[in-house]
Amino acid sequence: MTSSAARRGLTADGLIAKANAEQLAGVIADKMRARCKPMGIQPWRKWVSAELSRMSPLLRSMVRAALEARAGK
Repeated sequence: MTSSAARRGLTADGLIAKANAEQLAGVIADKMRARCKPMGIQPWRKWVSAELSRMSPLLRSMVRAALEARAGK
């Protein structure tokens, strides 16, 4: 029996790269949240939107997911 990762053709290197990217997105999200604590909600949204617009589409989606996950904590 093969794992779902193997069926999708992901190699060990690919899985490591994905995990590293997710970890990086988490670090970015944490730093964004820390910087934004003293801001009000409107300046925070504007700043985060500007920062996300500078990222690649993949990193942007990963950081957005990390921000949403951390918002629930």
